[in-house]
Amino acid sequence: MRYVAFIHADDAPGFGISFPDFPGCVTQGGTMEEALARAREVLAFHVSAMLEDGIEIPAPRSIDEIEADTSLSGWREGATLALVPLDPGRAARDAIAIPADQDDAEDGEVTIEALEGGLKARRARKALAAAEDAIDIALALEARAEDEGKPSMPAELVKATLDGRLHPLAAWRKTVGLTQAQLAGKADVRMATISDIEQGRIDPRQSTLVALAAALGVDLDDIVD
Repeated sequence: MRYVAFIHADDAPGFGISFPDFPGCVTQGGTMEEALARAREVLAFHVSAMLEDGIEIPAPRSIDEIEADTSLSGWREGATLALVPLDPGRAARDAIAIPADQDDAEDGEVTIEALEGGLKARRARKALAAAEDAIDIALALEARAEDEGKPSMPAELVKATLDGRLHPLAAWRKTVGLTQAQLAGKADVRMATISDIEQGRIDPRQSTLVALAAALGVDLDDIVD
């Protein structure tokens, strides 16, 4: 799979490369060879980032199609056109974990489907690592609970805080089984303040955090986001 690139000679010695199918995907090099080598890397990581963000990847257009596109006339003026293969390179292939049966390293090109498969595998590995971290933290909190008599948090709530889906204050409040109103009464803090903290809308005073931690029976550091 190859995409058309525009190669422009810069005012200073060197060459700039851009991709009409990927506005913002640009690079440069001191020589034509260097610029083209960098173009392969930039194209691969640009496409990988789009896939991770859930952005649809355009199908490659031919040189004839690019030349017929009148909206590109200004951009295309004075440019040499070249075809650049979508090639993640060895480091990127390893990081993305392109499936072996779709990785033609000798050919140096890769399909969108291969990149999608590799990115799904990487996200799965990251999710597994986060789950393992959550279990480790939950076990540590359980040990602390036995030693110090403090509450321990279930692994699913630990993971929610690691993922950023749940504020630590909300996680600990749920762990000990308190509603916002009940915690407000125990800590002598306004319920609206607790809600704002859990939603990340305010940076609370130290005294407020101390009161909330004491009411929950946890350390101050436990509820700080």
